[in-house]
This record gives sequence, C-alpha cells and structure tokens, in this order.
Amino acid sequence: DPVMLTRLRRTIAIARAHGLGTELTLFDGWHEYDRIGASRAWANQLLKGIAGEPGVAYIDLQNELTSADEPGALAWARHLLPFVMRHDHGVPVTVSTSISSGVAPLKRLIRGLRGERPDLYDVHYYGNPAAAYAILDRARQLAGRTPVFVGETGFSTDPSYGWAEGLAPGGRSLAAYQAYYFRMVEFAAQAVGLPDASPWILYDMPHQGDTDWGHHMGILHPDGARKPAASVLSRIFSGGPVGTSFNNGFEQRGGDPSLPTLWRRWLPTDAEFSVDPKVAHGGHASARISHAGGDHETGCPA
Repeated sequence: DPVMLTRLRRTIAIARAHGLGTELTLFDGWHEYDRIGASRAWANQLLKGIAGEPGVAYIDLQNELTSADEPGALAWARHLLPFVMRHDHGVPVTVSTSISSGVAPLKRLIRGLRGERPDLYDVHYYGNPAAAYAILDRARQLAGRTPVFVGETGFSTDPSYGWAEGLAPGGRSLAAYQAYYFRMVEFAAQAVGLPDASPWILYDMPHQGDTDWGHHMGILHPDGARKPAASVLSRIFSGGPVGTSFNNGFEQRGGDPSLPTLWRRWLPTDAEFSVDPKVAHGGHASARISHAGGDHETGCPA
C-alpha cells in the first residue's frame, strides 16, 4: 500500500536522522509457506519501494523462522533467500532464528538451506545467561565463515517472567538482574568474537499484548526513566568494558532490604535467609542462612 510504504520510508529516515540503522524484516507472524510466487512479488515490490533509501542496515527474510513445526518453512526460505539477495540493492540479508534453548534451530536452518547462504546469521538469545558462552560459541562454529550477530537478547523485569527464580522479590531485584543478564550475554558475545548483542527492547510497552512480562523487557520505563541495564549498555556500546562484579560483598539490597540483589535462593522456604551487616569478609556485610532444613534426598537450602 502506498500509504504504508511512505510511513516505512519515513520511519527509516527518522532512525537515520538519529544515527541509527534499521533492520527491515520482510515477513513475521505469517506462515503461508506454499505461496512462494506471492511471497516473491511482495518482497520485490517492497524492496523496489525503498530502493536507494539509505539507512537500512540489513534485511531479515523472516523473524525467527520456525522450521521445526512448519514443514514448508525451509523450502520457502530456500526459494526466497536467493531471490531477495538478488534484489537487496547491496544490503546484507539474513534469516533470523532463536537459539535460546540451544543451537538446534540454527543447525536445521543451515541444513535446510542446502547450500544457500545468507550474508549473516541473526540469532536471538533469551536463554540462561550462564549458557550464553557455550551456545554462542557453538553457533559461531556452525556458521563457519558466515558472520553471526545476536540480533535480540533481553530479560523482562515483570515478576511473572520466571527466568530468575529465587531472587529477592520486588522490582529493584529484577532490574538489577536484567542489567546482570545483559552483562553476561555481552561478555559471552565478546569472548567468542561476536559483535555486541542487540537489546530487546528500548521501552517497556505495558498493556500491549496478552503477556504482561513480554512488554516489560525495555531498558527504559514507559516514561523514559532508565533502568540499570540502560547504563550498562550505554557503557558497552561506547566501547567500555563489561563490568564483571556480582555484589560479592552483599551490600546491594533488593526489593526486600533483608536480602541481597542478584543472589538467588535455593529452597527458600526451608531456611531463613538474610543479610548480616555485623559480619563481613572484604565488604560490609555477609549472607546468613539459618534454621536450615533439608537433606540429601530433598536438597539443602543455599
């Protein structure tokens, strides 16, 4: 539609005016993989509409191609990828995929393309931050000489997200863990030789969908106030080092002032957990676990 194409061009221009490149995703929320001819026509018309428009950093054929449960997806991508690369006006082209639970989706994509290679692989990572190094390193190996870029990563500060079970309750703890999550993933990306990972997303977007946690992944609150992750990413994207501190002296407190941030409790109902400011090693406090139950069968509180 000409009106929508005009809005797209305007959006790209706004981003460029602020020093930003735009990722252009051609297909998303769409699964009609038998419509190869129509898909080509759509892609060709759209790419002609933005031909010569500076500011598009790269083109993603489809956001997180779901090849495991969509049998026609890989055949569709095999036909569309070279077509888009012939009409990309010199802009790099990718097919993004999620590797949050491991590299199997990327492996299926590479095999399913049968020799067709994008200009880069855009992988999305929302998994366990402790596994980020191993998974990103394996993704880099699978891609061979094709560059790999973490196009999305992030952590929701909504209590229903559930990925950091055992944290002290409250928004302060979740915000601190979000900043820690980004540091872990960015550190892993740097360690395996990848570019800085791209955060999802800038602003929280409450009441914009059917999952509250999915719209609290911003590094800014809806009013523009910064979460701790915003400062972390500003420093990293400005060329600064990734901070590796981890509240080792237990001084930083969470939403519950009696508990330290970042430290996660295991079997929290089987013991009393608190911060003890009267005993310390190198800092000003320690963590106290008292009246602990449990055994070798059930596990011990920690």
